[in-house]
Amino acid sequence: MNTRAQLSLPQLGNIRKGAAKNPQGYVGPDLKSKFRFDFFPAYADTAAAFEKQAGSLCPERFIALLPFNRVEENWQDWYEAYTKGRMIARADQTRFIRLVDLATGKVIVQDGEPYKDHTPGQVLGVVGKTTVRTKRTGRLTLVLPQLGRLATFTLHTTSIYDCVNIGGQLEAIRLIANAARLPLAGIPLVFTRRLAEVTWVKESGESCRVTTGLIQIEADQEWVRHMLVDMANRALPGGGKPLELSNGVVSVTAADALQAEVVADCVSNHIS
Repeated sequence: MNTRAQLSLPQLGNIRKGAAKNPQGYVGPDLKSKFRFDFFPAYADTAAAFEKQAGSLCPERFIALLPFNRVEENWQDWYEAYTKGRMIARADQTRFIRLVDLATGKVIVQDGEPYKDHTPGQVLGVVGKTTVRTKRTGRLTLVLPQLGRLATFTLHTTSIYDCVNIGGQLEAIRLIANAARLPLAGIPLVFTRRLAEVTWVKESGESCRVTTGLIQIEADQEWVRHMLVDMANRALPGGGKPLELSNGVVSVTAADALQAEVVADCVSNHIS
C-alpha cells in the first residue's frame, strides 16, 4: 500500500476559550479573557503538574511552540458542519472537500470530488429543530515546553475573527523567522486574549456589535531580542557568520545551544 504518512504526535488534551459550559449549555464565565486546558483523563498527573506551574487550568496567557515547520502542518482552518458528533461537511471558501447527504447518510463529495460549490455559512438542512450549516472551525497544534513532552494540545476556535487572526499572525511570524534564517518550529509563542468589537450575525440574520476576546499570538520578547541582535549582525558587511551547511543540512553549532537556552528562559519567565 503506497500511502503518504500524516504528521502526528500523541495528544494530551484540548485548549478552549473560557470556562466550561454549565449543565444548561450556556457559555461559561471568563470567555473574553481566559483559556481552558482540558487534559484527557489518562494524563491527570500531567494536568496536576501543569496546574502547579501555571497556577491554574484556566490561565489568561500561556507559552507554547509549534511542532512543525510549515503553518499548514500546525494550523487547520475549514468550514465544517456536524450532526450528533459526526462531521457531515468540510469545505474551504469556495468548494466542499467532504459532504454527506443528511437524508441518506451517503457520502456525495470525498476529497473534493466531484466538485461542488460552497458558500460560507451554507445551510445544509434541518435536523429536528436545528438548522445545520457550515461554520468556520480552526484547530492549532501546540507543544507546551514546560511539560517536557513531545506531545500536543489542540487549540480550538469557531470564531471567524480568531481564524483570520491566527492564520495571519502565524504567517507573519514565519516570514520574519525565514528572513532571520530561523525555523518556525520551536519559536516560543505567547498566547493571550485581546478585547475587540466585532460583528455578530444572529440565527435570524440580524447583525449586532459585540465585545469578544480574540486570540492573540506574539513571539516571546526575549526570543525576539536575541533574533533582532542576530539579524542586525548578519546585515552588517562582514558581520556574523552564515549558517554552516553540510550536504544542505544546517549543522549544529553553539547558536543552536543558545536558542535552546533562550526558549528555556522564555518559558521560565512566563511560569514564574
